[in-house]
Amino acid sequence: MSLEADYRATLRRLYLLQSSGMRLGLDTMERALERLGNPHESLRCVQIAGTNGKGTTSAAVAHGAQACGLKVGLYTSPHLHRFSERIRLDGCEVGMEVLEPALRTVLDLRESSGLPLTFFEAATLAAVLVFAQARLDLCVLEVGLGGRLDATSVVPKQIAAITTIGLDHTEILGSTLAQIAAEKAAIARPNVPLVVGKLPAEALAVVRTMATEQGASIRVLGEDFEAPADLPEPIPGEHMRRNLAVAAEILRLLRERDDRICLERALFALQTLRWPGRLEFVFGQPTFLLDGAHNLEGIEALVRVLEQQSLLPSCVLFGALEGKPALQMLSLLRSAASKVVLAPPPLPRAIECALLARRDDIIAVDIEQGLEHARQIAGDHGLVLVTGSLFTVAEARRLLLHEPADPPIRL
Repeated sequence: MSLEADYRATLRRLYLLQSSGMRLGLDTMERALERLGNPHESLRCVQIAGTNGKGTTSAAVAHGAQACGLKVGLYTSPHLHRFSERIRLDGCEVGMEVLEPALRTVLDLRESSGLPLTFFEAATLAAVLVFAQARLDLCVLEVGLGGRLDATSVVPKQIAAITTIGLDHTEILGSTLAQIAAEKAAIARPNVPLVVGKLPAEALAVVRTMATEQGASIRVLGEDFEAPADLPEPIPGEHMRRNLAVAAEILRLLRERDDRICLERALFALQTLRWPGRLEFVFGQPTFLLDGAHNLEGIEALVRVLEQQSLLPSCVLFGALEGKPALQMLSLLRSAASKVVLAPPPLPRAIECALLARRDDIIAVDIEQGLEHARQIAGDHGLVLVTGSLFTVAEARRLLLHEPADPPIRL
């Protein structure tokens, strides 16, 4: 078979693991890494957790370090269109010639050893193999969920960070800010700096206590460091500025370990930072604004940006997943746009739109139909906001930009 055929076959094997669901815990990862020869032990990593902003912050750290000449790997989740987006080398999606053997090695191990690796565990192991083979100067790992038992937590790190803490994934991480903070603060390790963004007081108290117990030095935005005065703002919004401030502090701490990092050069490079699906404009007739805000905190930040930038959407195209406070999210969005189009993201966990609709809302059968309704409302010169879930944004972006995509299975 050709390389592309081999890659597609390996991806199909990977996507079959969706049926294994999600499992938090490190034992299986540790056993798998041992069988693979412990490739993670050679990596120099930054691990970034948070309810919101961890992907943007991870991308910013990687982008800044790369601008200083370091060879950098970036691991994020979920992907918008293609699995290869999750694993990047020097800003580029890893090629199938590198990714296919790494995935195949992990999947073969799963079958031969009987280790019940989940989709995310297999993905993380493949990233570790790719990064170890590439002999990188730095790896930046975005936590998938929580922190304490997330698969990325098996990798030793030089610096850890928590961007924000809010009420999300409460059915897994806990129903209070303190409980969620404890899950995320468990990424703290002895003698590893922990950089913390702006947190609610209840959450920050827990993070401080756990960092102290672990022997981790803690640096808190607004107390121990501030956003640099010359910090660029390639993506608007106070929440984005806080994410970039955390990234800048991580880069400053990395400079203490690697004199190749020039903070001025790294921050200058952030002017060109682009993170698809996060306050991303797709210009046309009409123009679309795509933002993957998927919880109440994210929607609040999005609405503030709309107000600050004097952006008045003609309508909102909204779709969310079960377990999210969709009615509250929609209530905030209705204050920003007079018309709402509801369309389910292409996942079984999508909330039924009829449960969210008011009398004058438009309900679409899917995102493609939702985009057509939005176009009719906005006309050639209007603005359509697409939000509610990263998967809603991903499907809209695929259709608007004609992006090639893997099957719509993104765990």
